[in-house]
Amino acid sequence: MKNIITDWLDLYSKKIKPETIIELPVLSGSMMPYLVPGKKIYIKSYNDEKIYIGDIVVFKKNNKLNAHRVLFKLKFKKCILIYEKGDVNPTGTWIKNTDIVGIVFFSVNSDDKKLNFRNIKMLLFSKFIVFKQYIKILLHYIKKIIKKTINH
Repeated sequence: MKNIITDWLDLYSKKIKPETIIELPVLSGSMMPYLVPGKKIYIKSYNDEKIYIGDIVVFKKNNKLNAHRVLFKLKFKKCILIYEKGDVNPTGTWIKNTDIVGIVFFSVNSDDKKLNFRNIKMLLFSKFIVFKQYIKILLHYIKKIIKKTINH
C-alpha cells in the first residue's frame, strides 16, 4: 500500500523521473470499458512529449489525479489547451498541458488482458472512439440549442 501512496504522491507532484512507468489502480468508471475500476493502469511520467488526440492522459484537477481521453488540442504560444473527457461522461473540460503528469500506456481490462494504448491498432481505435465522442458532444450542443430555441 505504501508503494501506491508514494507513487501517487510522486506522480502528482511531478517527482517521477522521465520515462518511468508506474502502476496505479483505477478508481472510477469514467473510462469504462478500457480502464476498469480496481484494475491497474501503467502510467509513463509526462515530460512534455507529444500528446496525440485519443491518448489517455493523467492530469491534476481539484487535488485529484484523473485519467481521461484527449479529444482536442489548441496551441497558444507556449501554452497548449487540451479538451479531456472520460469516455462515459457526457462532457469534458479544458486543461493545460502543464496539468498533465502522465500518459496511460497500458491497462488491464475486465478479462485481465493487457491493453497497449500506444500500439498502432489502439491508436487507430482511439481515433474511432474520439470521432464517436465528437458526435456525442455535437449532439449534446444541438439538443441545448433546440431546447433554447423552443423555450424562447
